[in-house]
Amino acid sequence: MKIVIMLLSLLTTGMLVGNEWAVALFVHPVLYSVRDEAHVRVAKPLARRLGRFMPFWYAISLVLAILQLLVTPDQSCLLLVAVR
Repeated sequence: MKIVIMLLSLLTTGMLVGNEWAVALFVHPVLYSVRDEAHVRVAKPLARRLGRFMPFWYAISLVLAILQLLVTPDQSCLLLVAVR
């Protein structure tokens, strides 16, 4: 069970970070390079779709991270000490 939670946490968080990087590095530069009318026409549906989906994705990532802390307290505490 521990491995499943850790893998799910890693996958969901990795995909979340990848999505954020993709939007920041690829989508926004393209949108800023086109005229305002095209920018608005494309940005609205994209923002609507991401705005509908991302809050759940953030929540799932947070819940899995908390579960990972609860399932592996000894390993997670060592990581937190190493960061300080």
